[in-house]
Amino acid sequence: GLNSPFTTYDTVYSRLTRIGITPHPAIVPTKDIIDLHNKGLTPSTIAKMLGLTRGAVYMRLVSEGITPHRTYPLAPVVPTEDIIDLHNEGLTPGEIAARLNMGYVAVYMRLQRAGMTPNVSPLWVKAKERKPKIVKLHREGLNQKQIAERLGLTPRQVGLSLREEGEIPRPSAKESMHTLQAMDEIIRLSKEGVPRYEIAKHIDSTWPLVAAALKKASGEPIWPACEELTTWAETLLPLLDEI
Repeated sequence: GLNSPFTTYDTVYSRLTRIGITPHPAIVPTKDIIDLHNKGLTPSTIAKMLGLTRGAVYMRLVSEGITPHRTYPLAPVVPTEDIIDLHNEGLTPGEIAARLNMGYVAVYMRLQRAGMTPNVSPLWVKAKERKPKIVKLHREGLNQKQIAERLGLTPRQVGLSLREEGEIPRPSAKESMHTLQAMDEIIRLSKEGVPRYEIAKHIDSTWPLVAAALKKASGEPIWPACEELTTWAETLLPLLDEI
């Protein structure tokens, strides 16, 4: 419905026109936009205040020869030497990124361009060394969290190790139960056309579990365009039946 957090401007506009209603125009003088711009406000902030879209505000300012304010100020450029110094101290790209307020990829690429091999976290080395044990525990029926706790790793490292070996990570019973309890909400949002990854985010679940829940509820195809993800989600169906 219109109270859904996923309803967009285009959805409202098209629904009104489909039933023969002409939407009211939102007439906002360009002068009002410029006045707010001159107070240092960004297009996003102006748009919220005046009930416009960010794009509309941005284009109005540009058409008047005005450069809109940036939402985020440009970050200062960090010298590559600073990154290399931290790398030589043994820090990983993630640790360097946190220390210098940069992105992981930016640090990684700078090191590679400097001819250096980024340091790997000891936990990742540990995960690689324990991959056979991870797979063994997975085949014994343990989920990612249980394996991670058993081996002193993170669930994400366990999941990546399993996928590298062609295994499908198993959700916990708690995650499965939480998804099933939200079944009515999942079905409602799906009928409204909300993408499954958005539904998963909304109910604090995962895409494969949402897809498996919908498959369980209606038998509809999960995602014919992506065989790998469809197989993954279908593999979760028996696990949902066990709950």
